[in-house]
Amino acid sequence: MALRNDAQVAVRLMAVSLEERAINEIGKQEYETAGRQVPLPFDIAFEMDQVGADWQYAIEARIEDGKGNLLFKNAGMQFVDLRQAMTEEINIRVEPVR
Repeated sequence: MALRNDAQVAVRLMAVSLEERAINEIGKQEYETAGRQVPLPFDIAFEMDQVGADWQYAIEARIEDGKGNLLFKNAGMQFVDLRQAMTEEINIRVEPVR
């Protein structure tokens, strides 16, 4: 399915504490696709002081149409290794929302 020119991408980096069942957003990138199609790049800036040893980190990706209707999202939490993510590309598979 081709994306419309006004489609919006939102990718969030979250710190997840499984013991406390807490989720904190520590970084996000949002942008309009302007006609670009998948794969869509992302680059999330975050502060290193928000990173802790007892947390896991996950990425959430969403694509909405220009009216805010959800079209695609990743299924479940996609956990990432922040050390690896700083030097390697991370791919996120999104699935259509029905």
